Amino acid sequence: MTDAPGTRLAGTSGPARGDLLGAGGPGTRAAAAPDRGTRALVRAHGLFNVVGGLWPLLHMRSFERVFGPKTDRWLVRTVAGLLVGVGWTQLHGASTVAGAEQARRVGRATAATLLAVDLVYVPLGRISPAYLLDAAAETCWLLAWLRRPRPDPRRA
Repeated sequence: MTDAPGTRLAGTSGPARGDLLGAGGPGTRAAAAPDRGTRALVRAHGLFNVVGGLWPLLHMRSFERVFGPKTDRWLVRTVAGLLVGVGWTQLHGASTVAGAEQARRVGRATAATLLAVDLVYVPLGRISPAYLLDAAAETCWLLAWLRRPRPDPRRA
């Protein structure tokens, strides 16, 4: 009848609540950790996204010195906030296989999106050629993710 970790929810059958949440405790299955290289990649990419997102939020003037003046600062701040959220999510996914797999998917999608924007809008002259530096970084993240084996969901 209780809802404590490792106990079954009232009226349910199947895995204990702790098993579903990876909460640990008596009678629960502890969530497996991803391999060391995957954890490092998850943390590095997460930190990159958090720092990249915080930069224009904390000091728009230096950001504009590097990447050019912005007409719609609200849009820069919106993207920056999303990058902070993505990076934060990645950082917190590093400790479990399921979290690392989620961080991989989010990281690849984010890097691919930013790379596409860089490669489309720099040649059109809509954004500064300095964004080609970001394109190089996003390409490196995509390659790093492609070279990492996917976490084994059976270990989760």
